[in-house]
Amino acid sequence: VDMVHREGEKYSVVELKWNANTPLSAAIQVVQYGVAYLFFRRFVLPGLLEVQGAHACPAIMTASELDLVVLAPTAYYDGLTTSPAWLASFERQLTQDLRNSKARQSVDINMSFRFEAFPSDFAWSLEMAADPVKHDEVARALKDRSRLFA
Repeated sequence: VDMVHREGEKYSVVELKWNANTPLSAAIQVVQYGVAYLFFRRFVLPGLLEVQGAHACPAIMTASELDLVVLAPTAYYDGLTTSPAWLASFERQLTQDLRNSKARQSVDINMSFRFEAFPSDFAWSLEMAADPVKHDEVARALKDRSRLFA
């Protein structure tokens, strides 16, 4: 998992992509994290709570919503410009499948999937992670990200 964002009881598990793989492979990665989360919450967490109590439970394990997100620059998605409608349809179908999932329903959590893009004026460089001066710029780009498909 590259990043987890919390907003109240809602969490986003984010797969960050820059110039590696494809949007489809990134989607598969983040969905695998979601499946692992559901498995842990359904089969491991109850036993853990019995032994260690609720105080040992990380807040994400009681989340009411979990969004699975692929976040990348807009240019990352350009390889699919021949069929952006296909990617939008894939996003909708995956969200629908997550909503209808018996595994999701068994742990009473809302889940969705989406592709997101950084602002078009944001240019990532590896030095940004190590340069504290650039951290505000990265935080702004994360805050100002947008859905690829409305």
